[in-house]
Amino acid sequence: MPFEIRNTLINHIASYEEYLDIMYQDSKGKVTVGMGFNLQSGIYSDEKLASMGFVKVDRTTLASLEEIKANINRVMEGVKDQAERESKEKFSAGYFKPFNQVYLPKAAAEKHLPKKIEEAANELRITFSIFDTYPKHAQMALVDMMYTLGRPTFEGLFEKLSELVKERNWKAAAEECRITSHPEFRNEQVKRWFLEAERWDSFRDM
Repeated sequence: MPFEIRNTLINHIASYEEYLDIMYQDSKGKVTVGMGFNLQSGIYSDEKLASMGFVKVDRTTLASLEEIKANINRVMEGVKDQAERESKEKFSAGYFKPFNQVYLPKAAAEKHLPKKIEEAANELRITFSIFDTYPKHAQMALVDMMYTLGRPTFEGLFEKLSELVKERNWKAAAEECRITSHPEFRNEQVKRWFLEAERWDSFRDM
C-alpha cells in the first residue's frame, strides 16, 4: 500500500478508534483490544498474538501466549448472551476491566495499527482482485470499512456495495457505505472519499 494512503488511514483510524489497553467485548460480542483490534477475526494466529506486545499487570513483563489466550477466554465469559450485552453497563468496555490480567501498551497498539490496516487491504484484494487499481480515495474508504467489519461481515452486509465497487460506480457506492456502528461523521468521511474517487475517475476518462 502506498505510503500516502497508509499514513492517511493511520491518522484517520487513530482519530476514531479509542485506544484501550484492556480486552473487552464489542457490540457483537467479539473480544477487542487496542484500536479496535478484533482478536476473534480469524487473522490472529498464536504467533501474531504472541508478538503483539501484551504485558502483565506490572506493565513491563511480556505476557506469554498462554496468559494472553487465558485473558481472551475470561473476557469471552464475561458476557455470554445478547440480552446481557445490550445492558448499557455491560456494553461499556470498563465492565471488562476486572477480567483482564494482560494489557496492550499504547506504543504496541500504535506499532500494530499499520499492520492491521495492511491486513484489511489484503482482505480487500481477495474480494476485489483489482483493488490496487482503484483511485486512492476509494481504497481508503474500503479499507476503513474492512478494518471495522472484517471480510465475512463486509461481504455479507455490503453485497450491493461490492457490486458497485466492481463496476467502479463510486457515486452510487457513496450512498451504500454507511456502517451503523460508526459515528455519522466517520460515515460521512467515507462517503466523501467515494465521491472523490468518482471525480478522479471522471477526470481520468476525459
